[in-house]
Amino acid sequence: NAKTIMIAALSPADINYEETLSTLRYADRAKQIVNAAVVNEDPNEKMIRELKEEVERLRALTSGVAVVPQTELAKLTEAARREVEEKAAEEMRAYKEELEQSQRL
Repeated sequence: NAKTIMIAALSPADINYEETLSTLRYADRAKQIVNAAVVNEDPNEKMIRELKEEVERLRALTSGVAVVPQTELAKLTEAARREVEEKAAEEMRAYKEELEQSQRL
């Protein structure tokens, strides 16, 4: 979400050769740094959110409605979202059939 830039000031004078070389080395080392952005989230809140999603998914399984967690849906494009929802509905139908067959036995 953010970019960092660095400006290295160099001097064409031969008297500043060592300083210019040192600046270029530092700029090159700084260029090699790679940062990975991570969302700051309290571990307890993360666990609570994940458990709520699981409860919602399990309730949906028992009621016969297919549910995909909101965190995953936000990442998908519209076409991929439809595909996931259709697959979930198909899995739900298969689960219901298995449940009915096991209840008959």
